[in-house]
Amino acid sequence: MLMLLLLFSANELVLQAQLPRVGPAEFPHLVSQAREGKSASQIQLGLAYQYGIGTRTDLQSAEYWLKSAARYGDPHAETQLGLLYLQPQFRESYAAQALEWFLRAAATQFAPAEHNLGMIYLHGLGTPQNNDQALHWFRKAAKHGSLQSEVYVGTILLKSSDPAKQAEGFAAIKHAADHGNPKAMDVLGYCYHKGEGTSPDLEQARRWYQASADAGDPDGMHNLSVLYYTGQGVAQDKKRAFELNQGACDKGDRKSCATVASSYVLGEGAPRNYALAYQFALTAGLDEKFLDYAGAGLAPEVKVKAALEAERWQHDHAFQLSVLPQ
Repeated sequence: MLMLLLLFSANELVLQAQLPRVGPAEFPHLVSQAREGKSASQIQLGLAYQYGIGTRTDLQSAEYWLKSAARYGDPHAETQLGLLYLQPQFRESYAAQALEWFLRAAATQFAPAEHNLGMIYLHGLGTPQNNDQALHWFRKAAKHGSLQSEVYVGTILLKSSDPAKQAEGFAAIKHAADHGNPKAMDVLGYCYHKGEGTSPDLEQARRWYQASADAGDPDGMHNLSVLYYTGQGVAQDKKRAFELNQGACDKGDRKSCATVASSYVLGEGAPRNYALAYQFALTAGLDEKFLDYAGAGLAPEVKVKAALEAERWQHDHAFQLSVLPQ
C-alpha cells in the first residue's frame, strides 16, 4: 500500500517563486524591468510566460528569461528552469537538463532544488529511478528545513522491511505534521487509516485528514471524503464527501474531479446532473466511454460550454498539471 502513499502527490515538486500577479496592463512594465537586467523581474517574466499569466503561454520566451536570470547563479531561477524542462512540451528531450539545473541550485544547499532532485530520482525523470538517491536528496532538503521533504523521507523509510527504519519513517512524518505541514498531516492520516508504521486508528485518521483539509490540502480533502463516503470512523455522509471532493477539485486535484463527475452521474451527494458530469469528466480527463455515457443526451452547446469550463480549469491550475503526471 505504500506505493499509493508515495504517488498520490506525484506533482509535488517545489515552485521557486511566487506566481506573478500581473495583468495585461502591467505586463509591459514587467518586460521593461526584465530587459534592464533585474533578475527578480526576469524570473517573474519567465513564470508569466510559462503559465500564461498576463500574456499568452510561450515556453520558449519563458526559457529565455529564466536562463537570463539563471546565468548569474540565482538558485531560484535555476530551480524554476529545471521545472520548465519537466513540462510535457520539454520533458522528453530536456529532462536530463532539468536534473542538471537542479544540481546547480542544490550545490548552494538550496532546499527546494534538493527536494526536486529527490522527486526526479523517485520518479525516474531524466535519470534512472533510484530510491536511494531520492532518499539522499530528501534527507538533505529536510536537513535544510523542508518539512515537505521530511514527509518523503518518511514514506520511503516506511517501505523498508527493517522495523527500526519504519519507526524512523513514521516519526519523520509525525514530526512534519506536528509542525504544521498540511501534506504531512494528510500522510499521517493515511498511516493511521491503513495501519502503515502504526496501528490502524480511524479516529486519528479522521483527525489528521481533517487538519490537512482545513489547511487547504486537496489530498487531505479527498482522503477525508473517503471516510465520509464509506462511513469509516464517521457517520456516513455522501453529501459531505461530495463537498470535500468539489473543494479538492477546485484546488486542482484531478482524481477529486473524477469523483465529482461520478457523483453527478450517480446522484450521490448531489442531484444527478449529466451536464456537470460531462464537464467534470472533461476536467478529470476521463475516458471516452464515460464521456459518451454522460454526454449522450446533451445538446452541442452544452458540451461546448463544458469544454470551455474544463479548459479554464486547466489554465487556472497550469502549475499543478504541468510538472509531473497526475
